[in-house]
Amino acid sequence: MHVKGPSAGNDTTIVFYDWGGGNLSKAGNGVIPPVSGNSLTYQLSFAPNWIRYDDSLKTTSTGTMSALSIVDLKILNFSARTHTNFNDASLLLDDNSVNATVTLERSGDGVNFEDIGVMVLQASSNAAKKYLFNDLSPLKNDNYYRAKYMNADGIFIYSKIVKLGAVTTAGFVILNNPVKDLLQVKTAPASGKDILFSIYDMSSKYILTREVKNAGNVTDIALPSLAPGVYLLQVNTKGGKTENIKFMIN
Repeated sequence: MHVKGPSAGNDTTIVFYDWGGGNLSKAGNGVIPPVSGNSLTYQLSFAPNWIRYDDSLKTTSTGTMSALSIVDLKILNFSARTHTNFNDASLLLDDNSVNATVTLERSGDGVNFEDIGVMVLQASSNAAKKYLFNDLSPLKNDNYYRAKYMNADGIFIYSKIVKLGAVTTAGFVILNNPVKDLLQVKTAPASGKDILFSIYDMSSKYILTREVKNAGNVTDIALPSLAPGVYLLQVNTKGGKTENIKFMIN
């Protein structure tokens, strides 16, 4: 079977073997042992839009093909959490060969929702796909969240609604989030103290450290060239607790 997708690199040939009696196998790292039941699946890394049976005439067999209805994704779990200065939401879908576009909606009353962004596919396995969105500018009071995606019939499917209370405000606040090349941090609660700032990416990779003596009300931290994404600012004051604040680079 020759399969193509929308991009030039979406091109693969799949070889199936029929051992008779409803026993099938497929090529991969060698040939897998036969599977009974007269049914076999193959996980593609792209959405196919062109399929042909032995178009290069590599076998002497003949065959026909037909498209079955697309199996809708199923929501396994939807959750949201409150952090210092931001919220995040996570959606878990059962696996499907076609990635869905998942949108996160937010409301202040649980009735009137608006789109706030596309949830990003974080991880994928043979069992589930996880989507994540960080709401870096949540509403001051209650926040209601739900996720949605479009099913095979063009109908929006919605997750359950999760309500989060007001976001707690830390003593330290990033004033210019999202950030470009200069991070501005409100340091008034530790004015006159020594503060150690450390920055990491979301995989915990260290980026830089800066120590500020006798901090003022606002501290500016010059950043190196960073790829767009979410980063973590870790703030340590002598005799105080460590605070972690997420920020975004555009």
